[in-house]
Amino acid sequence: MSNIKPKSHLYLEIAKDIKEKIRQGEFLPGDPIPSENLLSKEYAVSRVTIRKAIDDLVETNLVEKKHGSGTYVKEKSYEHKLYSLKSFTEDMESSGEKVRSEILRYEIIEAPKKVAYQLNREENAKVYFIRRKRLANEKALVVEDTYLPIELFPDLTYETMMHSKYEFIESHRQYKIKESQQIFLPILPNNDIKKILAIDDNVPILKLESTGLLTNGLYFEYSEVYFKSEDYNFTITAKR
Repeated sequence: MSNIKPKSHLYLEIAKDIKEKIRQGEFLPGDPIPSENLLSKEYAVSRVTIRKAIDDLVETNLVEKKHGSGTYVKEKSYEHKLYSLKSFTEDMESSGEKVRSEILRYEIIEAPKKVAYQLNREENAKVYFIRRKRLANEKALVVEDTYLPIELFPDLTYETMMHSKYEFIESHRQYKIKESQQIFLPILPNNDIKKILAIDDNVPILKLESTGLLTNGLYFEYSEVYFKSEDYNFTITAKR
């Protein structure tokens, strides 16, 4: 039996003990934790108390409940800093992850009305449309739909988009990126996005709408990015 002292908030002590076991590696990411029945016997408490402890672990993002399967230690979460303009590649590689992109669509289209507006182009102007699945350590985390004006990137290739888009823009094209105007929206993904990211029905995700601006005043990119939000922590640093 674990060394848990009786307290009025006993479930918090049990949650703390399980957290320590996770920290020490007794339970690894992706591992199931014991059932409520087994934990109630181990800690000599009711299943109601165990359920409250597990709910506390869920709220702190350490474990997740899978319907009909049990409770599991959460896999590694990736951090996305909302006030840092970094590409997916830069974000992942700075954390030591192995990054790969799969191009699902690569074509030249007439810009839809919304895209033309965001890029400050005439409606039906020619743009590249590229859909990429972004993977870290072979795990699909992001679907990115990107629209780029042809006149700014006449030499953009399929092979280029298998790598870092920002590196191509800044190193190859020698453009200087000034900023990105971003809007985050909670959505229920459509069937295509659910299939690509292996998301269950009725699970909300975050969609980022991003418009990129160069230092010369030209809008160079409009993207709609779908995050598998269960694998991400979105952080803001607020300074006073």
